[in-house]
Amino acid sequence: MRYTAKKLQHGMYYYRGLVIEKFVPDSGAIYWSIGETVDCFGTPKKPEEFSDYFGVKWHDSTNTLSDAKQLVDDIYFNNEGERIWEK
Repeated sequence: MRYTAKKLQHGMYYYRGLVIEKFVPDSGAIYWSIGETVDCFGTPKKPEEFSDYFGVKWHDSTNTLSDAKQLVDDIYFNNEGERIWEK
């Protein structure tokens, strides 16, 4: 099965229950972080749109968006599409 990332805003996507965000620090080394979306109390929350308030508990990072999606597919889910890696 092929999954697509939902764009929340420029440089931020929602993919298979996780947020992937592009970071461009002053050093210029761009990276993409992967994390769980949570509400203001730390409870897991799916952002329906960017205007929803949510925070992120970051877990991993990669060099590209494609690498981030591949990492999510390989590490967070098994071959049957079930979530295997939790916080």
